[in-house]
Order: sequence, then C-alpha cells, then structure tokens
Amino acid sequence: MKNPNFKIAFIAFFCFVSSYILCQNTYFGENPVKWDNKPFLEPQGINTYSGSAIVILSDKCEFHFYEQNNEKITRRLLLKINTDEGKKEIETLKLPESFDKGFDCSVKQGKQSKIKTPYIYDYRILKLGARKFSSQKWTPLLLESKYEPIKWVQVSGDDAGRFITDQLRIFNFKDLAVGDIIEIYYEATFEANYGSNLFYLNDYYPKLKCNYSFIYKVSPQFVASSFIKPININDSLINWASVDYGQYSLMNAEIEMNNLAGINYRHNSGNSKTLPCVYADFSYYRTITGSHPSSDGERIYETAITRPRNFEWVIFTDTANYYARVNDKQSAAIRKFVSQLPPVVGPDSTSTHFFRTLCDTLNEFRYLSSNHLYYNEPGLANVFSGDHLLKRRLVQHFQWKIYQDVLNDNSVFYYIVNAQDTRLGEHNMNTRVCRAYEKNFIAIPKKNSFIYFLPRYGGVKYHLNELPFYLEGSLAQLRPRNFQTETKDKSTAMFKFIKTPKSTHNENTRTESVNALVSIDSLKTSLTIKESLSGQFSTLLRHLYLKETIDSTIADYYFKKAVDKPLAKDVRIKLASKSTDAPFRYNFNCTETIPLLSNNSLSLKDWFSFVPSGKSIPVQPTHDYYFDFVFSDVYNFMFDFQTPVEVTNKADFKSDLTNDYYELRSDITELNSNAILLKVSLVIKQHKIPVQDAALLMNLVDRLDQLNSKTLTFSKK
Repeated sequence: MKNPNFKIAFIAFFCFVSSYILCQNTYFGENPVKWDNKPFLEPQGINTYSGSAIVILSDKCEFHFYEQNNEKITRRLLLKINTDEGKKEIETLKLPESFDKGFDCSVKQGKQSKIKTPYIYDYRILKLGARKFSSQKWTPLLLESKYEPIKWVQVSGDDAGRFITDQLRIFNFKDLAVGDIIEIYYEATFEANYGSNLFYLNDYYPKLKCNYSFIYKVSPQFVASSFIKPININDSLINWASVDYGQYSLMNAEIEMNNLAGINYRHNSGNSKTLPCVYADFSYYRTITGSHPSSDGERIYETAITRPRNFEWVIFTDTANYYARVNDKQSAAIRKFVSQLPPVVGPDSTSTHFFRTLCDTLNEFRYLSSNHLYYNEPGLANVFSGDHLLKRRLVQHFQWKIYQDVLNDNSVFYYIVNAQDTRLGEHNMNTRVCRAYEKNFIAIPKKNSFIYFLPRYGGVKYHLNELPFYLEGSLAQLRPRNFQTETKDKSTAMFKFIKTPKSTHNENTRTESVNALVSIDSLKTSLTIKESLSGQFSTLLRHLYLKETIDSTIADYYFKKAVDKPLAKDVRIKLASKSTDAPFRYNFNCTETIPLLSNNSLSLKDWFSFVPSGKSIPVQPTHDYYFDFVFSDVYNFMFDFQTPVEVTNKADFKSDLTNDYYELRSDITELNSNAILLKVSLVIKQHKIPVQDAALLMNLVDRLDQLNSKTLTFSKK
C-alpha cells in the first residue's frame, strides 16, 4: 500500500466494520438469557394457520406485581415465520409492547394518537435474547438495539400540559428466513400502570397455546380483595393458587387457552363482547397494600373502604350539597358569567334554555389545551379558572371545575354519567373494570329523561344532548350530585344504570347532491354541491367543513369533504343552514372545478366518501365486525354535458346488494339527451356483522371500491 490516503481509508473502514460488529450481540442486558438445549418438537396443529404470516406456537407471560418499584413482566414467545411479510414483521421488536392494541393505537387524543405503545412509568428492560431453530439446531440471533424518542402529554396535576419525554427501545434481529422457528425471551420491570391495565390473550397472529400468569403478594387482611379480573374467560381455564408465608400470601391466577384466532380488526376488543382478557388493578393494589405507608394505618383503612373488594360498583348513599356560597374571586367571576345567561328554573330544572345557552356560550370560547398553555402561553397558565371564563377562554384542565362550580352555585341537581368508549368495551352492571376506557359527562334530569352535557374533550364542540357514536347506546352509570338539603325522596334519584340514546340509520345520514356541468370542449367540469350532514355524520364532519377542531380519536378515513376530489381547484365551502337540535343537521353549499383529462371520459376515482372501504377494512375480519354506527349514505350526481351524448358504460355503475346487514343500490338514469343522473345509495342497517358472514362484508367493500375507481365514458351523438 504505497498510497497513504488509501491506507488511512482502509484503516478507517476496518475500524467502522469492527465497531459495527461489536455493537451487535446475542443478548441485551447485564447477563445472557439461559436457554435449554432441548431440540424443537413440532406441536400438533402447527400447520393449521399456515396461511398466516406468523403463527405463535407458544406465548408464556408472567406479570408480577408485588409492590411499588417491584412490578415485573417476563415473556417467552415461540413462533414460526410463514411468509416474507412475517419475516419483516418479526425482524423488529419494540418494547414496551402493548397487550391492548385497541386502546394503545386507536383512541389517544392529539398528535401522538398513532403511537402504538402503552404509557408506562419507569419501564426498564433487564434482559432480552432470541434464537432460531433451523437445520435441526438452535442458533443465537444477533441483535441490534436503538432508541426512538416519543412524547406524552401530562393531563393533570400542577404540570398539566408538559411533555413527558420517553424512549422506545427497538430491537432488530438478524439472519431470519421464512420457515424459521424463533424464540424470544425478555424480562422488564415497570412502575405504576401498564397502559390501560387490560391484557388481551389474542394477538394480531393466531396462537396455538397461550399461558398468562398474574402473580401478586398480599397481606392476610386483604386476601379476600380482588386485584385482577378475568373477562370473557371460562372459570375452568383459570387455575387459582396461593401459598401462605405467614406475613403475606403469594397469589397466582394462571390462565391457559389454546387455538386463539388472530385479530385483524382495527380495534383490539370489538366491543369487548367475546375476546378473553384480564384487568389488573395495579393502582389499587399498590395503594391497598400500603406502598405509601401511614404511621397509624388510618390512610390505608380509608383507602380500603373507598373501593369494593371484588370490583363491585360503589353506591353513594348521600350527596347532599354542602357547597358554601362565598364571595371569593372565583365565585364572583362565576356569578358574573352566569348573570349573562337565562335564569335557572328551579333546583331540578325542567327548562333546557339555561343549559343550551351555557353549552352554546362555552362552545364559542377559545379552547386552550394544557399543552398549549405550558409551552405557547405560559403567562396564562397560573390564571384562575374564573378569570379565564371572563376572558372567554376555556382551559382544558379547568373545564370540569367550571361546569361544577356553575351548577353548584346555582343549586342545580345533576348526575355524573360514566360510560365506556363503545369502540373498546361496555360496562357490566355487576362489576366495574376497564377504567381506562371510561369517559365522564353530565346529565340533567328532565321529566322522565335526561339532558346530556358533554365537555369539550380535546376542544371538540358538541351541542346540548349530542353524543359522539362511541358514547351512544352505551350502558352508563349515573351518580347523583348536588342534592339540596331540603330535597325529599332522594332514593328515587340515586345510583342507577341507563342506556344512552342511540341514533338510527334514518338519522345518521349524508346526502351529497351534485350538479356537474361538463364542458367537453373546454375540458373541465364545474361542480355545484349541496352537502347535507345529519346525526353522527354531522357530529363528526361539520367541524372539518367549519375548520374547527376535529375529534382526533376518530379514524382518518372519515374525514373527507365533498370537495376533496382529485385535481379539484377553485374550492369554496359555505354554511347554508344548521339545526342544533337532534339530529343536528348541517347543510353546506360547495363549488369546485375539476379538469377533464379526455373529451370522452371523466374519472370518478375517489369521488365518493364511503366509510367501508379497502382502507378501513383491508382484509376479511377474523371475528365479529362492528360498524361505528348505522347510517345512510346517498350520492346524487347529475351530469349535464350541454350537448347530446351517450354514456357507453352504464352497466359498470349498476349495483343491487341487499341482505339483513346492508343495502347498496346504484344506477345511471338518462334524464334527457344531454344529462344523466348517477345515484348511489348505501344503507348500513345493523351494527354488527358476525364473523360467519364476514364474506358479505368483503363483498360490500369490494363493490364500493370498484364504484369509487370507475371512469364515466361517453361519446357525442
């Protein structure tokens, strides 16, 4: 090597390669994983799921929660790679991983909503390793690890709104091939809750065998208290065991299930009707076992009686109002604000006028998230909630206090409504579980019904008595608040369960009426659109048209406007009329221009806004499919060609699919020699399509995708 520059370059390259090799290892942590050297024996049924990208042969997981700073998870996964897609999927492992994928990737509010990682405090990986079985022998897998920064937003406390910086550990496994048997083992500790505290046994991929153990240490006086709750699991599949060590007992609930189908629906639980899962109440366990000890034990005893031992509902016996009317700055601000509203009629108001005005007024206020205050306008962060109110600002972490102060100061009796997000689950009248799915709002009694008042979660505006689809038709628990001391017959207004109202497909409607002026010579199409949104379509989409805050927990395929057609320009949208009473109808007048790419055809690709589509339902569901809500979706496209034409592919647009679950009809009608009417009508009649009829769902999806990719072809007469 006479060239010194080449020699330096070679040494640099050698050092780089050496460092790259050294940064790879066969394990992560202080010590390697101890493997047994038994040869792999194919389990019975290994080829049952050969069509799946991955089949999990065995999933053995243990959750240990002994006390604060001593919670641990160990997991051993044995799986087979069936396809290249499966190989690509298993090459990367992100920890901490989610056991409740519906909650962790679907319903977080805000810009971080797509993080598929549970929020876990102080998650630390102790050890991790992987190996593969191929050519009749086990071989350790080389792995690389790196960090991916993520952020969470603190939603309560003195620092509400600040970013909580977290790191996601990513492991990449090397030298995998289709057909390999892979075994992965890891141990990790954590503190506080594990995401939603709900652990599903099903995964995206089928499992031949699944064994989950929940192990906890408890003192004798709390042996009868439940800290975990199996849901949708037969008692015969649960092995409860305990070992008494005198000062404490070690409890173990071991659950073993076989042949679990893979779940490919976008929400993990599908209304939590059938999927087996376990709720582990880590928070209550740590509190009840005295992780925050009290010198005299009084605090522990008080905590013990605030939550039932076995997940029963707490029933409040009295909620008399002991609110003292004082003349402090906060109360003065509240009264000044309320003085501008209509008067409250009676302690149990039967008039909606006050509440409607209150709701409409707060909807017009500037909404400030805690995160915005913490970073963008920190000077406003320490302002009293009453001062915000008088300045026409509604602050995220103050809004519940505002609502309650207004109702308390005006002696209004109300209920706090507690319901679960129906995309994930539903309450059980006997036990209270899945608290991470719960949402609270307000109900005012009105004769034999209720007026619902939904806070502006995430800044989204709702009218009085309006509920988004995931709070409709839900079993809700009502908790009375603010009884006046003179109130009689309180027993008739105590703790109760109700079903929230549910809209029908005749109320949830979207009607798009389009007058399309097709200029063949000028190669353009001018569209005049009347968009009518009613029911849930109004609740979801009117904010998009009005350029307001939208509900970011909703799937993005809903958010498509009538003017979001390909190549559209000169777009204009104007609110034509609205009704703030159910079903909350909003009408918009829109115009846009679309270029004609040919003098004998017009592409209608993506002109429709169908909710069922290949995007929302990419593969056939492997369990019962739940529509978010039933609806009617109608499109009337009148094409005026201004000259006699003949449409040459009318048959492409003809559809007639009818069954118990939906109706799809479409056809082209000739109005005169110059004009035709394309009409498409889709009605979803039932909330659920059972798995045995999933093929009908996919037939609908295929036909809707075909309609949404058609081109209208024509020729001059």
